[in-house]
Amino acid sequence: MGLAQLLTERSLKTKRVTVNAYDIASDTWTLSREITRKSIVPNLWQGRLTLNSQSLDFNRRKSFFIIQPNLQDCNLFVFQNCLNEIVERSVLLENVEFLINNISRGSFIIFADLLYKQNSIVFEAIGKMVNSRYDFEIFQERTLTITSSLRIPRAIAENLLTGKRGLIPRSKTNFMFLALRKGKKIRDNYDDIPF
Repeated sequence: MGLAQLLTERSLKTKRVTVNAYDIASDTWTLSREITRKSIVPNLWQGRLTLNSQSLDFNRRKSFFIIQPNLQDCNLFVFQNCLNEIVERSVLLENVEFLINNISRGSFIIFADLLYKQNSIVFEAIGKMVNSRYDFEIFQERTLTITSSLRIPRAIAENLLTGKRGLIPRSKTNFMFLALRKGKKIRDNYDDIPF
């Protein structure tokens, strides 16, 4: 949804986006993906969205090997709200390193998650990994408190944020993100680049 809104707001000429979503509980999110694809994205962006989904366990060693053929064709990789579910940090870091080694130059990896201590530790470890490389850089890293001002669409309120399993809308969210870019390091400061 954020990418769709960005494409519209910046009047980018992208006409088609293919999303490959990976999750250990991929089938659980089928309804949410369908609501997003059919009801939300068309209200934000008028391009063509293809949304694929596959089960993938980040907690398993070498789990990204099965998606290696797709990596060179992708430009943006997003890990969202999943780091607190990682059992073994070293396995996650091995998988992230595999991803870093196999994506195309100019690609971005974004980690976006709730501001929890264990997530901060993971961000720090990934930052150290990236800073030790000549071909990768931290594009941006921030923590934010986001206050929701959006009206939740009826389809989401009735089907997703119902209170079941603790899924309720938040009025404020303490959030953190780490954006990485593969390419030659050219600058240390990106504060002037809107992201």
